[in-house]
Amino acid sequence: MIKKENMEIISLEELFNKDHNQSIIKDLKQDYKFLGKIIPKLVLESKCTHFSWVSQFSLFNQALTGFTYGLLWGLKSYLINFLTNRIIFKNKALIMIEPQFSQKGYNKSELKGIFNCKLGNIILMVGYEIFYKIKGGV
Repeated sequence: MIKKENMEIISLEELFNKDHNQSIIKDLKQDYKFLGKIIPKLVLESKCTHFSWVSQFSLFNQALTGFTYGLLWGLKSYLINFLTNRIIFKNKALIMIEPQFSQKGYNKSELKGIFNCKLGNIILMVGYEIFYKIKGGV
């Protein structure tokens, strides 16, 4: 292993080491379980004062761009429906998809949101995390 300016460069043997990868996967699973318990509690207490999601895209084929336009609307409507069942939106969300038929291979997506939650809930969630880290995992 070579260290250079606080960065570790891993050799190929270590990168493909099964034990090393399994320990990383185990850590990710523990973090996912922990976040899966905390995030819903924090999100259910949140309120959204502003939410906008604007996408502009183009594929190399205009027919494929039109087809993808429909798929993106389906995906965005599903995600917004999912969020509206869990978060209180104080204003209407701005959702837009603009296909760019004249430009080939153009992709841009802009997501903006202002979410409010109680400071006490954040403090409790951090305390919860510290407790479980001291305890030794989830």
